[in-house]
Amino acid sequence: KSEAEAIWEGQERYSGLLQNLEAGIVVHAPDTSIVMNNPRASLLLGLSDEQLKGKEAIDPAWKFVSEDNTPLPLEDYPINRIVTEKRAMPARILGIHRPITHDLVWVRVNGFPIYDTRGGIVEIVICFFDITQRKQTEDELRKSEEKLSTLFGAMTEMVVLHELVFNEAAEAVNYRITDCNSAFTKVTGIKRGNAIGKLATEVYQTESPPYLDEFSKVAITGKPYEYTSYFAPMDKHFSISVVSPQQNQFATITTDITALQQIQKVISDKNKELENFLYVSSHDLRTPLVNVQGFSHRLQKQVATIKTLIRDCSLEPEAEAKLKSIVEENIP
Repeated sequence: KSEAEAIWEGQERYSGLLQNLEAGIVVHAPDTSIVMNNPRASLLLGLSDEQLKGKEAIDPAWKFVSEDNTPLPLEDYPINRIVTEKRAMPARILGIHRPITHDLVWVRVNGFPIYDTRGGIVEIVICFFDITQRKQTEDELRKSEEKLSTLFGAMTEMVVLHELVFNEAAEAVNYRITDCNSAFTKVTGIKRGNAIGKLATEVYQTESPPYLDEFSKVAITGKPYEYTSYFAPMDKHFSISVVSPQQNQFATITTDITALQQIQKVISDKNKELENFLYVSSHDLRTPLVNVQGFSHRLQKQVATIKTLIRDCSLEPEAEAKLKSIVEENIP
């Protein structure tokens, strides 16, 4: 092959490679004007090949922004950094406001100069990798984490995350606190920094970790568990729900129910007082009613005797009628 043919084949190979790359490639002359770009670069930068060719990158139609969405100073543009520092630029994340559609594309960009045999810059290559979808996913994840963190911190219930600790026989022997919210510190007095990463026996100052059997069962099986407990040192009652976010981990959501327990005790005491009152009242009412019933039975017997006597006596009709009215109507 002739030297010309070899050069032509090399250029064809180089051109084919550029055309099919997923990365956007822009080649600049030393004066920063664009001499070549691939289709991917046109798409990312929002300008056609004709619009890009010959354009000076020092005053581009598109605008770069940094990761915090603030405008990037002109001297900090990738091409300018390479021209000024005369060396390759490490990869960084930038946003591009495209001139026609005015939408924002996020790219990971780096670049490097190409030198001649005397060390002079003959070309500058800038590479753009589209990370818009990844950036959007990261932003959504960050927002979700911020919301979760806000909710986590604002909860009045104590929320504590744990992971099981196993011995060589694969038996759960302890558990470690991996996170907790501010309510945990407020209720227990244990600072977050003194709890995270520490074993339960160390944090709670106990010989064995509290409720290890119940907690490990939840962490291993994933089946939730609920219980109430009285903590004597604090003189408080707690309602505790235990759930497992993933294998060998568990979270406790603890609610202080001391006030509720106190109210329930007051209600229970009042109910007992009411029962006693009803018992006494019913007893006090029963005694006179029994007396009334007894006197009524005695009176009924006396009336029966009077009726018998009336039948055996001979009385004037008027007197007999009056006496019958008293005995058979008025007294009953």
